[in-house]
Amino acid sequence: MVRCGLIHAGMAVVLAAAAVAHGAAAPAVRLVADRADSGGAVAVPQLADGDVATQWNSGPLDLRQAPANLFVIFPEPAVVAHLELETVVSKGALRVTDFEVYGRVDAGWALLGQVSGSTATTQSVDLKPCRTRHVRVRLRDNAREGHSWAVLGEIRWSLAEGSAASAALSPSAVADETAGERLAVAAALGELPVYPRAAFDPERGVIGYARSFVDTLLAAGTDRYGTQTSPMFVSLLLLEDGQHARSVLPAMPGQRQGDRAMFGGNLQHDVPLLLALPHLSRLTGDGRYDEASRAYLAFFLEHCTATPTGLWPWGEHAHWDFFEERPGHTLHEYLGAPPPEFLEAAWALRPQAVIGEADGLLNHVRDLETFQFCRHAEIDRPLGEPRQADRKGLDFPRHGGMFVRLWAFAYSRTGENRYLDWCQGMMRHFTLVRQADGTLPVLSRYSDRQALGPGFGCNLSVGVSLLESSVWLGQTPCGDQARRLGRELLDTLAAAPPRVPHVAFAMAYGSSEFAGADALLRLQAFRLTGDVRHRAAAMAFAEAYAAVEAIPAEVPVRAMVYGILVNLYLDLADLDPNPAWMAAAERYARWGIEDLWCRGLFRGASGGVIYDSECFVSTFVYSLVRLEARQRGGAAPLPPLVYHR
Repeated sequence: MVRCGLIHAGMAVVLAAAAVAHGAAAPAVRLVADRADSGGAVAVPQLADGDVATQWNSGPLDLRQAPANLFVIFPEPAVVAHLELETVVSKGALRVTDFEVYGRVDAGWALLGQVSGSTATTQSVDLKPCRTRHVRVRLRDNAREGHSWAVLGEIRWSLAEGSAASAALSPSAVADETAGERLAVAAALGELPVYPRAAFDPERGVIGYARSFVDTLLAAGTDRYGTQTSPMFVSLLLLEDGQHARSVLPAMPGQRQGDRAMFGGNLQHDVPLLLALPHLSRLTGDGRYDEASRAYLAFFLEHCTATPTGLWPWGEHAHWDFFEERPGHTLHEYLGAPPPEFLEAAWALRPQAVIGEADGLLNHVRDLETFQFCRHAEIDRPLGEPRQADRKGLDFPRHGGMFVRLWAFAYSRTGENRYLDWCQGMMRHFTLVRQADGTLPVLSRYSDRQALGPGFGCNLSVGVSLLESSVWLGQTPCGDQARRLGRELLDTLAAAPPRVPHVAFAMAYGSSEFAGADALLRLQAFRLTGDVRHRAAAMAFAEAYAAVEAIPAEVPVRAMVYGILVNLYLDLADLDPNPAWMAAAERYARWGIEDLWCRGLFRGASGGVIYDSECFVSTFVYSLVRLEARQRGGAAPLPPLVYHR
């Protein structure tokens, strides 16, 4: 195996920018951390700029389980005699109390010194003499609740004078170092294993790769941990051995650690996969896949949904921890809108669980008069009465639209009027916060923060959600209101000047570079309204990406990007006989397989070294199964995947 790459090629720019001067030290000394509050390895030159106010933090991971590592990298071997860290007291807690210092010896690490139980903001240690290019500072603990969010303001070091002798140190095992930490260290030092791209085998076909991936998950990727095994799929697997690392794994650029199901599985990541599996059984004649989908969902509904609020442990943060047999995170936030066929399958298996989720969504609502809400809600703690008006939260409109969808579905199955009341309350909130130009703001004046201004994407997401909801609400006044408001929001969007599509493949938290999900929603808006302006916008986006001749090699392309693009072209092929759409679908499917296929799994992103469900590999697999069904012609087609919004 070649060991010469970064976790992604784009990180090379980050590490190259890490060169800093430190006193009399050579200007090529570099400081690198293996993580920050989001993403993976990062240059930290600010820790040697003489200003303790320019800080770095380690993010939300418990230092006792996942130590944070920083590296001082010299251009030539040197002997560091003394090292000093400057930390802070923040929110009443000292942010570093315990750390170890190692020097690199051959391919291993030798312990040079350590500090335990410090109570000072300035912490120093004399080091055993070791001539090395790499000094590793391993943060082990702090005084903060949760033992996370370590903060450093400065790293200082002094070199031994003259040609100081180096002790004969032998590398030894780093205490408690996990497979995940070893990967994080390798990523920071640019030494991750590099797995070659696959060569697409036309004899195997797209269905062959999709089937092999699912076979790998069924053989090695189900929940075999904790006190109770289950048919749920684990979220993270190493490509090296196809196993779960049983430890925290490094994030890719732009990825937040708190969004990953580190020790379990996340149903919202897997929804497209569960929807694809029955079709995979139909196309292959192998009933195991349909059975696996039902078993996964049935287990989750029966064993994972009995929470104090009824809210399910799934979404952007919450998941099911396979080792602890409990929610792995207690913050509920939707990542996507569960498709009708998923809700119907869940209802058929366990109606009370679906009702629990629908009723639990009221835990997001902070004010029952204005229906001011927060995208976040605690799974394990119901809101008291009166509601916490002082805790307004972030009322991202797309989340409110997804709440209406589930309430509308629950009404269609139960006839309970409370769901109509809640739908009307949320639509009243949308009306209260709409701007003079008809747009919904990204955040409203009721939010904890100032409104971020109009967002046509909000009109798109909410408008589609309301029109979808109106089908379940039927010919009720609430259904009429959903149809009227949904059309108004989409009409405002359609009347806006068209934007020139920007071709980008990168995805990162807080970034909107890749806008493929909006193109899918535009086609759904066309299907719901018949307004050809929405179809034209989606076609313009699709044409721009169809003109791409090759994927930029330096960009880590997530599986979700390939999945959205293939699904987009299949949507267009259903609506327009132009053969260019099928050709584009087949090309992006092939490119995705070549970029992502490795050792029986699809990586989370091109150039990566793990399978990561948070990158929505499931969306890509759905697109492959759907493409196969479309290519066969006579096979019943898979419906459009209008999940991401």
